[in-house]
Amino acid sequence: MNFRLDTNHHLLFALSFGGFLFISILISVAPAVRLEQKVQAMKPEYRHMTEAQERGLRVFVRENCAACHTQQVRNVKMDQQWGRPSLPRDYAYLKPLNTWIMTPMMLGSARVGPDLANVGNRRDNDMWNYIHLYNPRAVVPESIMSPV
Repeated sequence: MNFRLDTNHHLLFALSFGGFLFISILISVAPAVRLEQKVQAMKPEYRHMTEAQERGLRVFVRENCAACHTQQVRNVKMDQQWGRPSLPRDYAYLKPLNTWIMTPMMLGSARVGPDLANVGNRRDNDMWNYIHLYNPRAVVPESIMSPV
């Protein structure tokens, strides 16, 4: 058998492809497997979304709220009113909504509107959220959010 790479193109291709597979597994598959093991080791309440959370996520994606809002509470003074800063485990359970809609980007460093993390618990009643969704300027006159 000819082991010279300059003349045996099949061997050159096989070694190149094998090296590509090894590096791909090393930098993408192995970390993903380790992350999945860490997620499975988390407390159950951090692994799964409730039905209400999943409905809220679908509305968030459908209405393109991510264009102006983030779901991340940053560790800066202006965000302290929203609660503790976001942690990686807060986003570990997110998965594609279906075959065509991948998990929306929930994090960001800039936003136009206020943070929506835990917004349902910050308001006294559900009617405020309902009015704000359909007529934002009725409850926040300076809002630039478009009505649904």
